[in-house]
Amino acid sequence: MAEKGSDLIYEVCCVFCKDDNVNWEATVYCKQCSKGLCDECVKYHKKLYKTHSTLRREDKKMWPVVDTT
Repeated sequence: MAEKGSDLIYEVCCVFCKDDNVNWEATVYCKQCSKGLCDECVKYHKKLYKTHSTLRREDKKMWPVVDTT
């Protein structure tokens, strides 16, 4: 059976996975979209939005407060 993400509660979840009722931690924040993305979704995001600036998890203190609801 395929997993649909973790049962853990993350500080910031990936918005695209959350739309599909999947719970994955956001590891990247896109400044232009104002959204958190998981490692898998950020691959597609980078291809679609090459000019967008992102912040990695190491820079999380620079992420603004992200709405996770």
